[in-house]
Amino acid sequence: MPAGHGLRSRTRDLFARPFRKKGYIPLTTYLRTYKIGDYVDVKVNGAVHKGMPHKFYHGRTGRVWNVTKRAIGVEVNKQVDNADPFFAEAITISALAHLLIVSF
Repeated sequence: MPAGHGLRSRTRDLFARPFRKKGYIPLTTYLRTYKIGDYVDVKVNGAVHKGMPHKFYHGRTGRVWNVTKRAIGVEVNKQVDNADPFFAEAITISALAHLLIVSF
């Protein structure tokens, strides 16, 4: 049988938690404050399934454009046909990390 092409196919190592970091998710992950215009890295936490972004966005850097109670709207570069290269994605807070230094 051919390999599946599901939503989470080929993510065994991509979403795997690091050695000795499995299980407990620190509370500071959820207590971080995000403001519109902040730059964030999308780092998917494999332990949190709800609101998990697609594997394409893992490791990407984007700009916050919307902040809600449970999720953050992030604008990420993604080329789709001939459309504008920005693509908006709602991502849960557990899958984000602040980008401290931005150099262009």
